[in-house]
Amino acid sequence: MTDFPTLDREHAVLLGCALAARRVDLSALLRRLEAEGMRWPELAQAAAWHQLRPALVARLAAAGFEAPPHESLAGTYAAAAANAGHGRWLAAATLEALDALRGASVRCVPYKGVAFAFAMELDCAHREMIDIDILVDARDAGAAVRALVAAGYETRMSEEALQSPWLERATPAVALRRTADWLLLDLHVRTAPAWYPTPVTAAQVLSTAGEGRLLGRSILWPRREELLLLHIADAFKSRGVGMRWLGDLAVILEREGDSMDWDRVAGIARGNGGLDSLRAALRTLEAMGAEAARVLECPSVAPVLPTMAHALAAQARGIARLEAAAAGIARDIGADFARGGAASAFAWALRMSDRGTRTAAAIARYLAGPTAEDLVEMPAILPDATLRWRALRRRLGG
Repeated sequence: MTDFPTLDREHAVLLGCALAARRVDLSALLRRLEAEGMRWPELAQAAAWHQLRPALVARLAAAGFEAPPHESLAGTYAAAAANAGHGRWLAAATLEALDALRGASVRCVPYKGVAFAFAMELDCAHREMIDIDILVDARDAGAAVRALVAAGYETRMSEEALQSPWLERATPAVALRRTADWLLLDLHVRTAPAWYPTPVTAAQVLSTAGEGRLLGRSILWPRREELLLLHIADAFKSRGVGMRWLGDLAVILEREGDSMDWDRVAGIARGNGGLDSLRAALRTLEAMGAEAARVLECPSVAPVLPTMAHALAAQARGIARLEAAAAGIARDIGADFARGGAASAFAWALRMSDRGTRTAAAIARYLAGPTAEDLVEMPAILPDATLRWRALRRRLGG
């Protein structure tokens, strides 16, 4: 069995703030750690890197630290305060975007960010948020972009690119910015890049979505099983970078875990060739929760996994490559490190794939197809062979 790396106390505190159930009071723990000599600058730096400043400040405030306990946290408190207003602004902007898409008869599901905070009944001020993420069917990409452009957004993608059958292979999302204030909106047409063995597809999320609430308004929201898999797909397509996704999984499991159909969760992931992503994600969550509890000497910071989730994590422990993958995520998280590069991403996809041959073929098709930049530059008519040649030349050059 692979040994999981140890966390320093500051990273354990931050992780504990993200993973501990909302009902858990960390006041005594934080006061004890302050008395023992917390390294506040290191904690502030890690909170910024992992985008957990509001979560940290919320826990500190609940422990009686209404003002920064150290000067190094002044920026952390300021960022958390700004995030509260930013979250309300994003919520209003999300509803405006959804209205525009519905007006164009585009079925759409917002996820992550402010929509996640409201759907999980979190205080949006306690979750760090940057942009808006909305999932649509790739066949609706053109109509969706036209509707958003009419609502004040712009994109580099041409109409020809949006109608191209290459779109899904080239990019999982179309980026738009609102011209009035440069608000970023990512219109996702896939839950992960075409070459990653995602545990759930956009079609599955969209077809099973039900009612959710945002600022008192009804919105489409993923079914609980798809919601869990969607967050795992989003985290694992980029190698599980950061702690925030672990906190999101802990929130989903705290709220929905016992009522989930776990056979359905595993069945969806298995059918897409992404069961190993599910296993490894749950194993990472379980192991890192246990590590935070050990370092802090506080068992209550570790999330309690439902029986079936625990069983799936146990399956990962018995598969060397998945245990090594989970340990690698833990190591990067503890070092505030994000791995990059195409070769690394492809190797990760192959490691996470239930069906290596299929994933290798998907990587080859991706390399042979146009890049997102090729589509941006795409004229009205461009021969298929020309697209392939430009894509290969661009990828070899990059």
